[in-house]
Amino acid sequence: MKITKIKQVSNQKYHLVLDDSEKITTNEDVILINHLLYQKNVNEELLNKIQIETAYYNLFYKTINYINVRLRSEKEVMVYLDKNRATIEEKNQIIDKLKQLGLIDEERFAKAYFNDKIYLSSYGPYKIKEELLSHNIDSSIVENLTQTMPYEEIYSKLEKMIIKKINSNKNQSNYLLNKKLIIYFINLGYDKDMIVDILSNNQVSDENIIVTEYNKIYTKLSKKYQGTKLNSLIRQKLYQKGFTYNQIEDFLK
Repeated sequence: MKITKIKQVSNQKYHLVLDDSEKITTNEDVILINHLLYQKNVNEELLNKIQIETAYYNLFYKTINYINVRLRSEKEVMVYLDKNRATIEEKNQIIDKLKQLGLIDEERFAKAYFNDKIYLSSYGPYKIKEELLSHNIDSSIVENLTQTMPYEEIYSKLEKMIIKKINSNKNQSNYLLNKKLIIYFINLGYDKDMIVDILSNNQVSDENIIVTEYNKIYTKLSKKYQGTKLNSLIRQKLYQKGFTYNQIEDFLK
């Protein structure tokens, strides 16, 4: 068999046209590796080699496109190659080549990931640290990042989120709200002391909330209960909402 024509069909793709009119789709790397610009005669062994190498380079460039969307950790690339049914040899070759090209760089990935999460997400430092470690990033790289984190910017970011939560509160006492916010933001990866400090500086009066809750409870219970029983149940419901004994008694007076 003989190659009669080599035709470029896209940026990396080429058609090898054989003398029996058969077309083989391959890429530039395979053509150069096998000197196909000059060697026109091909046998079954060479055709098989071309097919194997074409599959490899197709996967290689597909992986580069995957990385170009955003930086990837080595673990993400390995998972991606597994999904594309790469052999162990193909995975090792592609990973090594991508490292040589600087397309896989764990330290650069960790810095970019950390900054994206700090500035573009609601995640706190501990959550980000946990996620980086789940990417199999070296613990020394992660520790260096967390030690140099911008404390004031993280504090400001957290404060804005907490104030937004406080301002949207319509029916919970400060005590109950604070308890929930502490758990919520710890789960997002923030330091408890930082959360408590911000909450202590942004307390709002329970007065309007207790009035609203009292009216709702009274309207519902007064249809069925009266007198001492009604007052007892109202006290119980307000206490369950997180209002203190003194708050409830002062309000009811």
